[in-house]
Amino acid sequence: MLAPPPDIMSAIDAAAKRHGVETALLVAVAEVESGFNPDVISGRRVSKAGALGLFQFMPETAHSYGIDPLDPAQAADGAARHLKYLFKVFASWPLAIAAYNAGEGYIRRHPDPSTWNPETAAYVPKVYRLWDGSEPPFIRPPSKGASHG
Repeated sequence: MLAPPPDIMSAIDAAAKRHGVETALLVAVAEVESGFNPDVISGRRVSKAGALGLFQFMPETAHSYGIDPLDPAQAADGAARHLKYLFKVFASWPLAIAAYNAGEGYIRRHPDPSTWNPETAAYVPKVYRLWDGSEPPFIRPPSKGASHG
């Protein structure tokens, strides 16, 4: 795992504590999203999709959280709040992390990891490996209409 610059680490740690999210998870997401690249963090480099800053917020998501995605402290706060929200929605860290990458609606439509786009399928294990060195647990959505008979 790359070590974030001290000011960014301080912002991430404060946001994690404020919102009850593991600091190591936020660091892992930031590393996968921006690689702590100063050009990405400052907005000099923008993703093809238009995502901005340390945590690569889409403008609509940043606006919904009332944050400036180019301000690392605000971005860390927004990322912690967004991950916590997604965990409440999906009750699963792998699904919450996937939704951070692909969007909540996409994961609602595709809860089975075998149906994820290649970027999201690779994203979740990258975050997990950086977070705690593990592989994400396999996730199986509940079967629909299982027969009892």
